[in-house]
Amino acid sequence: MNKVEQYFNTPAISQSLLKSVLANEKLGKSSGSMRKGSLLDTLTTCPLEFDNLYVVKEMPYISETIFKVFNRMIESEVTLDDKDKVLEICSDLDYYKGKSTALTELAKHQEAFNLLLENKDKEIIAEKVYLENKRIAEELNLWVYFDPEYSQLPVYGKLNGYIYKDFSCKGLLDNLSLENKLITDLKRTDVRINEFSMIAKKFDYPFQAAFYVDLVKAQYGIDVEFQWLVYSSADNKIALFKADPGDLDVKRYGKDYHKGYLQALDIYQYCIDNNLDDWDKEYHQNKGIYNLKLYR
Repeated sequence: MNKVEQYFNTPAISQSLLKSVLANEKLGKSSGSMRKGSLLDTLTTCPLEFDNLYVVKEMPYISETIFKVFNRMIESEVTLDDKDKVLEICSDLDYYKGKSTALTELAKHQEAFNLLLENKDKEIIAEKVYLENKRIAEELNLWVYFDPEYSQLPVYGKLNGYIYKDFSCKGLLDNLSLENKLITDLKRTDVRINEFSMIAKKFDYPFQAAFYVDLVKAQYGIDVEFQWLVYSSADNKIALFKADPGDLDVKRYGKDYHKGYLQALDIYQYCIDNNLDDWDKEYHQNKGIYNLKLYR
């Protein structure tokens, strides 16, 4: 088992879990796409791992919902012949509301299901996608930004929530430079370079950055900075974006309507301690009663 596989098999709290807590979304088992990260990440930071993570094949088109149904079936070791179990999964994922019509539709995509099943531990990518990402990595010489020894680096540590309880947490860094005390995270975007700030805000990148910076502090005992190495397919160029320390503080401690990861840790603990079936701490604490204030 390599270090990345060990990371995903280590039970601990990740930043993606905490984002789901704040969004009040329950996480199921990790899907292939969640576990593998981006293709460009792999080709740049750990190219020798490519064959362990990906298979280059043409995948028949299926909708995103069918993809989710098939992934759930594979995780649950359910085949298309297990009709009752398939319908349960379809009902849970709101595919044809679990009606028998779903079985007819899924049967049309048997080839896709078989391909996913045969490669359940890998992500299937089209040759065109593979060659495009390989070209980007080579032409822009992205390797110069990463130290192979510290790329795709798992970090582990105890982080404190506001209730001063230690939480076992983990993160998978694209790269850590101990010499420069710097975390580099590779991002690919379809927008222009000068529009990246909108994407960073939309997907809450500083939340991940604050979490990773503190994990490095916990494991290595050093203060580090964080930067994003961004490739824009719209511009076909790269740029570096340095994380602002003030932004990291907001996503660490929270401010106004912006919740930080420390608050997410406390919500997580409250809901786990009280055996709740969602992450809505405020609703349960207030017994469904809210103070509605619209204008501040």
